[in-house]
Amino acid sequence: MGAGTTTLTATNIYTGTTTIAAGTLSANASAALGDGSATNTLIFTGGTLQAGGTVTSPSTRGVTLTSTGIIDTNGNSVSIAGVVSGSGDLTKNGTGTLTLSGANTYSGATTIAAGTLAAQNATALGTTSAGTTVIAGATLQIANGVAIGAETLTLSGAGVGANGALIVTSGDASFGGAITFGASASIGGNGNLTLGGTVNDISAGTSTLTQVGSGTLTFSNTVGATNAFAAVTTSAGQTTAINGGSVRTTGDQAYGGSVTTSGATTLTSTGGDITVSNAVNWSNSSLTLVAGRNIAINATMSGGAAGDLTALANGNLTIGAAGLISGKTIALSASGAFTNNRGSDAVSASDSWLVYSSAPNAPGQNFGNLNSNNTAIWGNTFVTLPPASVTLPGNRYIFATPATLTVTSLNDSKTYGSTANLSLYTVTGFQAGVPNAFLGDPTNVSGTPGFFSVGTPATANVGNYAIIVSQGTLSATNGYTFAFNSTGLLTVNPQALTITANSATQTYDGVAYSGGNGVTYSGFVNGENSSVLAGAIAYGGNSQGAVNVGTYTIIPSNQTSSNYAINYVNATLTINPQPLTITANNVTQTFDGVPYSGGNGVSSSGFVNGQNSSVLSGSITYGGNSQGAVNVGTYAIIPSGQASSNYAITYVGGTLTITPPPIAVVIDAGRTAANAAGTTSPSLVTNATVLPSPTSLPGNVTFGSNTVLPYGNDAGVVGGSTSQQTSNTQTSNTSVDLKRRRILAR
Repeated sequence: MGAGTTTLTATNIYTGTTTIAAGTLSANASAALGDGSATNTLIFTGGTLQAGGTVTSPSTRGVTLTSTGIIDTNGNSVSIAGVVSGSGDLTKNGTGTLTLSGANTYSGATTIAAGTLAAQNATALGTTSAGTTVIAGATLQIANGVAIGAETLTLSGAGVGANGALIVTSGDASFGGAITFGASASIGGNGNLTLGGTVNDISAGTSTLTQVGSGTLTFSNTVGATNAFAAVTTSAGQTTAINGGSVRTTGDQAYGGSVTTSGATTLTSTGGDITVSNAVNWSNSSLTLVAGRNIAINATMSGGAAGDLTALANGNLTIGAAGLISGKTIALSASGAFTNNRGSDAVSASDSWLVYSSAPNAPGQNFGNLNSNNTAIWGNTFVTLPPASVTLPGNRYIFATPATLTVTSLNDSKTYGSTANLSLYTVTGFQAGVPNAFLGDPTNVSGTPGFFSVGTPATANVGNYAIIVSQGTLSATNGYTFAFNSTGLLTVNPQALTITANSATQTYDGVAYSGGNGVTYSGFVNGENSSVLAGAIAYGGNSQGAVNVGTYTIIPSNQTSSNYAINYVNATLTINPQPLTITANNVTQTFDGVPYSGGNGVSSSGFVNGQNSSVLSGSITYGGNSQGAVNVGTYAIIPSGQASSNYAITYVGGTLTITPPPIAVVIDAGRTAANAAGTTSPSLVTNATVLPSPTSLPGNVTFGSNTVLPYGNDAGVVGGSTSQQTSNTQTSNTSVDLKRRRILAR
């Protein structure tokens, strides 16, 4: 045949083959192509078979593709029940439906360029070696119960009537090969379609996968794992079963229908939103949502008692009024705001939930009375502190906003010579809670900061030194970091040093006092001594120039040191009186009968500095029993009457000695008879006269025996009288008491 069209409309009964080599063969019915027997084979070596009506080719008529065979349904229905074999390709053109129900074996590619190809046999598309392509506007429809094997499939478009490029209209069917979207395409249908192979975009971010129909679309393998889709969209009334582990897009994923998962599943939108608008159940496994922008949960999401949910939004995460999340461990993370429009029951977890967001006051942040009843964790994100690393128990809010505790060193002081024990600081920056969301943090930390100051050692000089504070062993829960403010000053105060003047005692010497008696130091530290002091000790006070006896103040001064606070303690100069001895001169005189008075002058011993009695006040007076003494004897002359504050005068008494005068005795020549007293008449009486009169003589006079003395009464008769007393005749001398004028026998 040539390039033109040959039309067969009669009921032909030939039994041979029909070969289409070029051009178009138009048949209005199956009978136009022969009797349909096993020998009535249709062979394509080129060209097109066009349906002019409904063509139903029986199973007895085989079809052989030696080159590309084109079947144009031309708005009609064409059914081929026989086996399609050969190495050529099969192309379906035109509107209408081509139904292949035979166990086909052709090995070429299948192209559905327009209309619908209905596969009613698992091998309807031939062997799996060359694959199938659905051009935009066309549809591959898999019949109920058909499970197509590992045929590669390239899909484009929304299919016939926008009802899907790959669909199951009723019942259950599956396609086991890898599917590549050449452009945005719709799949699904009102039946249940299971895809066993991977599903990918032709290049990342090119195509949108849209589920159509009211059936269940099951992904048993990854979606967009190699080349992410631009978007995935499902609608209300549909169910999407994601059993292959992941769905990956560069843009939005909008799940308007219900979603179920089996096994650990991750839905990733690298640059778009993930929106859940219908129920999601992840069957006690784990489900992870990762959105490059926002996540919106507007329906119930349940993982059962053992299901874990992780939702990571690189934007805001919103739980809508109809949103409700439950599971074992729930982790919701937003780099922006967490918005809970549901209320206090928005999230429930049999273990615990964690909500990550940028800050408590982020724009749009709404805790919605979802109360953790615990403190928050600060300065962390899902990346820096994933759920497995959270050691604090219970439900928690975790904020990326750094919560910084500022440790400020406080002023401290010490005394020079001591080692500082720095320990004073404050900690500020503890975060307050939000009512019905999380508790405020306790204002305490564990451990202690480190401190350093040049002024710490005992040898640090007096002055002010910065106190540098560092972390040391400080640690804080809830993700706090530390900042350090070293504003504290260590003040080194002077060490108290007492310089005490030594007291001095001296005896009055008439010389003006100058200087001091040295000092004693108390308070040196660090093994130091007076060599560290500036200046030399100087002495002041009224001691300087002091001469006279008394007590005077010695005031030390003139030494300084910046490291010592010097306290001077005064001392006392005591000038004691000089011992001075005033000795009365002795006096010896002969009895003269005149009462003694006065003295014989004094001798002084002890004057200093060339001084003499002119420095003494008063005049010498004499006392003692010498005063008024008359008779022979020795008497005390006691000097007194002079004084001086500078001399301690000791008076030494002198002696008055009155000696008897020389005695003349005149013996009368005659003898006198005894007196009329009637005494015994001596045989001989000697009359003697003693000169001077005995009344003026003290002491005794010695006479020879039988001396007669004047006799009289004790009134002191002088000289002889008619009354006389004759001494007893003695062979020894007779002592006469001249004062008493009696003769005493010896």
